[in-house]
Amino acid sequence: MPDPAGIVQFITAQLDAEQFAAEAAKRDPDGRTYDGDPDDGHWTAYPHAAGHYDSDRRPFWLVGTEVAGTWQGWTISETGRHAASGVYAERIARHDPARVLAEVAAKRRILERHAGFDFPCNPDDGPGDYAWTPSCDCCHEPWPCPDVRDVAAPYADRKGRKDEWAVAAP
Repeated sequence: MPDPAGIVQFITAQLDAEQFAAEAAKRDPDGRTYDGDPDDGHWTAYPHAAGHYDSDRRPFWLVGTEVAGTWQGWTISETGRHAASGVYAERIARHDPARVLAEVAAKRRILERHAGFDFPCNPDDGPGDYAWTPSCDCCHEPWPCPDVRDVAAPYADRKGRKDEWAVAAP
């Protein structure tokens, strides 16, 4: 029989890695954290002042946050004929540490609600007989339930993921 708890361990490992990376991204190059700042890990993206260019005379965007009046972040330069540094800067800012940490916390709550499973009694088998298919304690769907599979879905390319955890096509 497959290991029903394996998917929980897999997802937990992925969430731990995302949380670690987001916490690390909240620190500046000197190791100071943005804790205590009103934005606390929220990044913004905006074009640098018109007429300012990087060393190769390309316009650039700023991505990061301001802490106590000091900019903490990065520049994103235009490169290539079809450069889209603004698009990339906006995307990076939308994936700021605060948003990643909130998403990790939400996924952990979903996983906590749906992580329990049991081998329910199958009334067709008669008294004392149990079904071999575990079901989710929360939604009573076969384990792993659709909600747990959905939480695992973004990590389909990660080592340790099993094909049996794939989300069923609608």
